[in-house]
Amino acid sequence: MEATLEVVSKSQVEDLYLRYAECICDGALEQWPEFFSDQCLYKVISRANYDRGLPLAPIFSESRGALADRVLALRNTMVYAPRSVIHNVTGIRVTERTKSSVKSRSMISVYQTLLADGSSHLLLI
Repeated sequence: MEATLEVVSKSQVEDLYLRYAECICDGALEQWPEFFSDQCLYKVISRANYDRGLPLAPIFSESRGALADRVLALRNTMVYAPRSVIHNVTGIRVTERTKSSVKSRSMISVYQTLLADGSSHLLLI
């Protein structure tokens, strides 16, 4: 984004979320870490854990390099049946602005469809 943080619009934040989801859905995982700064905090907490006040995050990384490592591990060590993944993003909103950052949040759901039999399953909400 070329805009200064004071003028980042909600539509620019929405565009970022949507390009991010598109990257995942298209299987372009090697490009996914580029959405993050070198030093970042990435964690995914399930709705069930969030509702219980449990900070357990099955996905937790503190740098772009750690995220790139996750992609490398996924591509080279995970063994699973071929599938298609859909990453839905809704409820995007900016929650805080400072001179150096914009905080936002969204709701997500992730579905997978197994290519062998066409069955779809909800993976994450």
